[in-house]
Amino acid sequence: GFAAFAARCMGKDIVYHIHEKWTQPNYKSKFGEFVLNNVKAHHIFVSKYLQDQYPLISSENDEICYNKLSKDYLKEVKVVQLSQHSRNRVIMLSSLNKMKGIDTFIDVAKLMPDYYFTLIISSSMDLIQSYFNGDIPSNVKLLPKQRNIHSYMKESDFVLNLTNPD
Repeated sequence: GFAAFAARCMGKDIVYHIHEKWTQPNYKSKFGEFVLNNVKAHHIFVSKYLQDQYPLISSENDEICYNKLSKDYLKEVKVVQLSQHSRNRVIMLSSLNKMKGIDTFIDVAKLMPDYYFTLIISSSMDLIQSYFNGDIPSNVKLLPKQRNIHSYMKESDFVLNLTNPD
């Protein structure tokens, strides 16, 4: 919000790439949402659902640009027959954000000690360890942001997305 406000004061064009809804009300997010709703800008949303979460924004040239995997990523995907899977490996990729369901992921892992859980978080290991404060079950592997996730995905039987927008 502050950068957009400053850019508008300087007469610059503003482009917002909106990939999530603010859920933690504080002075920064309230100011940011005020600027987002009231300053002329081009808005790029990652989904129609997300665009609908901002009903006060309406601009003719707003667009939806869905997140998608690159062709390079898809070229490296190796399909493994279901019969070759152990059926007990769970993975989730997330940002270090409570609303993404990372705490729920840990709670599920605690309830399922016979399963192996991998949580890849787009943050540094120091921040990840600080967030969890050592309260990680032995069946969970925490990893920081990875350049290549193919091997982790290949080893996994289930992919979870536990984001809770409420």
